[in-house]
Amino acid sequence: MSAQITTEQVWQQVQLLYHGHDKQIADADRWLKDYQRTEGAWASLEQLLHTEGLNEETLFFAANTLKSKIVRGDLEQLDAKAQEALGGSLMAHIYKFRNGPMTVRKQLCLAFSSYAGEFDKIRSNIVEEVCKAMGSSPDTMPV
Repeated sequence: MSAQITTEQVWQQVQLLYHGHDKQIADADRWLKDYQRTEGAWASLEQLLHTEGLNEETLFFAANTLKSKIVRGDLEQLDAKAQEALGGSLMAHIYKFRNGPMTVRKQLCLAFSSYAGEFDKIRSNIVEEVCKAMGSSPDTMPV
């Protein structure tokens, strides 16, 4: 798989996965599974989650893939600076989707909890930091 995957390509494959015919669905599923394991997926997933107007299916795919990459141990694909920045990025995405869709927010929260579990040895106060940040605004209390 090419390292230069565009967000448009990912979006097209997600659409085929959900709305294609049998062969298209199987091909899209295979393509997306291969994509999910690439190092380049980190950047394009970030771009997808920042893109306005995407459908819930694509946003769910992006959030779920972030969670899967963290759980699978793909964090080692990122350098130390990018690994640390990922926490802030996940929090920003959780805040962005605080009012929905719930399926996307749930995957992002699961991604963050897995991320926090990986970094609790380095930053033992990560959960406290999140509680302070999210608890200081009435907008984020339901999260």
